[in-house]
Amino acid sequence: RIGLPPPWLAPALVGAAALIKMAAPWQQEMANKRQGTNGTNAAGSEEPLWVRQQQKVFTRWSNAYLRQRKLKIEDLYEDLKDGILLINLLEILGHDSVGKYNKKPKQIMQKQENLKKAFDHMKSKGVKLLNVGAEDITKGNHKIILALIWAVIQHYQLAAIAAEGVSGKDGLMLWCQRLTQGYEGVNVKNFTTSWASGLAFCAKA
Repeated sequence: RIGLPPPWLAPALVGAAALIKMAAPWQQEMANKRQGTNGTNAAGSEEPLWVRQQQKVFTRWSNAYLRQRKLKIEDLYEDLKDGILLINLLEILGHDSVGKYNKKPKQIMQKQENLKKAFDHMKSKGVKLLNVGAEDITKGNHKIILALIWAVIQHYQLAAIAAEGVSGKDGLMLWCQRLTQGYEGVNVKNFTTSWASGLAFCAKA
């Protein structure tokens, strides 16, 4: 019997497979970054649907934990810039302390020091942060901020998923495969291309 995923995963999976398909847009964002471009949409321009969906999903996910300390993210792209909410989220998820940090940063340098503290902590815990840095949070790079939260989810939450004795991402893969089994044209092998047509999402929905 395949167990249901934890409650936080349900809204994430509902985003028209956007959560699972994030890898491709992020790869393009990383390519843009290597070429020296920011990748953040200009003011007034409309962002892709997957970006807007995941901003909402990740904000809700973060707030589900931050409310333990009576904290709340209103704007995911702005509220992480001083490092305070990110540090609190990491402490709640990891059940440990990040260490001393500036709880009332006013200067940019103080905010950057907080972010550095958060990133150093994540690296020490083994959170995979490929091409994601504190400067991206300071700049408000939307897709990179989403990539950061997804990396945190993968590290702290996917490890809790279990299906038929398999845990972590393999457990999530097995759960998706069992849920979509028997649907014509659906063959879930990964979390990127297998969801591109939308058929897997429709079978899961």
